Amino acid sequence: MAIVENPLLGKVHGRFANAYFRVVGDRVILSSRPFYNRKKPTEKQIKQREMFKMKDKMIKEIYRDPVKRAEYSSKCKPGEVVYDLIVDAVWHELE
Repeated sequence: MAIVENPLLGKVHGRFANAYFRVVGDRVILSSRPFYNRKKPTEKQIKQREMFKMKDKMIKEIYRDPVKRAEYSSKCKPGEVVYDLIVDAVWHELE
């Protein structure tokens, strides 16, 4: 992606060949054409995505529960974030 500062182009927007011009605020941004993969995911990818969804759901449940959140909060060192500690615990627990 590039930010166009060319006075010849001015406030151009839209598509030209494989380039897309977007106006964001007062800047013109040049980006490449988005790539959409139409291949079906493999069994391994599907399994990995399901595992990620399950871990994400567990992390959110623990974070929303005040009792469990307080338990993890007591384990935090100064400068640590409770959410990061929960993520680390869940990811290592399920591997």
